[in-house]
Amino acid sequence: MKKVHVEIWSDYVCPWCWIAKRRFEQAVASLAGQVEVVVTNKAYRLAKGMAPMDYQTALYQKLGGALGVDRMMAAVCRQGLAEGLVYNFDTMRFGDTTAAHALVKSISSPVVAQVMSERIYKAVTTDGLDIFDQGVLASLAKEAVSYTHLTLPTILLV
Repeated sequence: MKKVHVEIWSDYVCPWCWIAKRRFEQAVASLAGQVEVVVTNKAYRLAKGMAPMDYQTALYQKLGGALGVDRMMAAVCRQGLAEGLVYNFDTMRFGDTTAAHALVKSISSPVVAQVMSERIYKAVTTDGLDIFDQGVLASLAKEAVSYTHLTLPTILLV
């Protein structure tokens, strides 16, 4: 079987990254049995050194106006829904994600790291949780570990 190595650079506050992650996973699944895909996840920090702020405020600063922001949020929401993802820009936060990336990097189990990464994306985009708060990250980590212990046999059998 052919083996392909892929590096994925992403950030948890990038609204397109979760969509791309989901589409990549679907593409890999469609190649099952034909190609072995080995993924190395890399941290890309969109807001290096930036204090956490309301997501829409960050978009206004970046895009310079309401029209661009509204169009971008509508496109992300539309594309996200096509992948089964929900984006709640009114509760999303934007900032330096160093702590979230470090947390995922510190997890030795690839299964738990994958579950943690997915949980952080959902926490940021759908649940309105503040991943810039250490207590929130700790709670998400406990949740991911608990979840994987409950479902690990299912994951391994799939």
